[in-house]
Amino acid sequence: MIRIRSYATQGGPFPGRGAAPEMKHDKVLPRGQRAGFEALNDAAAMRPTITDAGSLLAANDNEPARASTQIWSSKELRLTKGQAAFLGARRNSIHQRVDDRTQLILETRKMFGPWKPNGDGTYYLPLSAKGEAALSRYRNRKTRGSK
Repeated sequence: MIRIRSYATQGGPFPGRGAAPEMKHDKVLPRGQRAGFEALNDAAAMRPTITDAGSLLAANDNEPARASTQIWSSKELRLTKGQAAFLGARRNSIHQRVDDRTQLILETRKMFGPWKPNGDGTYYLPLSAKGEAALSRYRNRKTRGSK
């Protein structure tokens, strides 16, 4: 006997699965209320917009920030003898790995500024304001202690 599965192959949006289920209940809002998406649309429509941007300051004016006198704690400016030697002459050891480690420590403590180009195509790391303050503090401390 041949069975016919006509109920499973009827048309609709889901071919082979039967027709889509019917909506059995209506979504009705109480009188005087609005749907949630309408409130969101209203809020988006009332979002403040700029009509005259001439009075606003530029967000990125590309001018260097004014040099403010920053005060660092004595703990932040503390240097070891090797770190002070490295800040002064860029060498504190005969071993390159020691110099690399010292440079890494001082870079994480923000003692150097951004890389700057030399005339011959190489680059160097200048001292930042914090690095200069730490080095001058170290040198003043050394001269004060030797008197």
